[in-house]
Amino acid sequence: MSERQIDHSWEALVKVTGVNPTQARGELNYTLGQIRQATEYMDLGDQELAMLIEHRASLYRQLMPDVMLTPPALWKWWDRVEGEAKRVEELAVERDKEQKERTRKVTNARSYNNCTTCGGDSWVIVRQRPVGVPTVWMSEHPTKYKPHPQEKGFDESAPCPVCNIAPPVMQNFWDGRSWEYGDAPGELRIA
Repeated sequence: MSERQIDHSWEALVKVTGVNPTQARGELNYTLGQIRQATEYMDLGDQELAMLIEHRASLYRQLMPDVMLTPPALWKWWDRVEGEAKRVEELAVERDKEQKERTRKVTNARSYNNCTTCGGDSWVIVRQRPVGVPTVWMSEHPTKYKPHPQEKGFDESAPCPVCNIAPPVMQNFWDGRSWEYGDAPGELRIA
């Protein structure tokens, strides 16, 4: 008695669809015949066709995870699953790229906190410099800036002494004056 040769592509189709071969033999045979006819130009062996069936079935499951995979459904989507999977992958790559572009690319992004001194800004106003009082820098670098008649002054700020303590090197203004912590918590004053 000769041994029956295993039809790997038929077995693969049974495996990926999960149908009972005794109840759906006609459906399986028809679908496999259509797949073989569609892939005739590829000159595939039986094991290669079995691997292609498994590959297309996995793409089908990726595209439609909640839809039942039957032999006719696999055949219906046979030509489209490859292209659709590529399209979905390209869309995902594009979406990731857009997301990365929207993400702030800064090294000094502030951290959010609930500081009661600065209100989470990490900076506090130390004083307001009146209009017309030049800083050392302004004296050294004259400009043609003319303040607006209704302008009242300029805010001078420093890192919050409670939540954003800067190293001693950074404890000065652009014009050379420095600031120091006061006696009360969160208090700053110009030294």
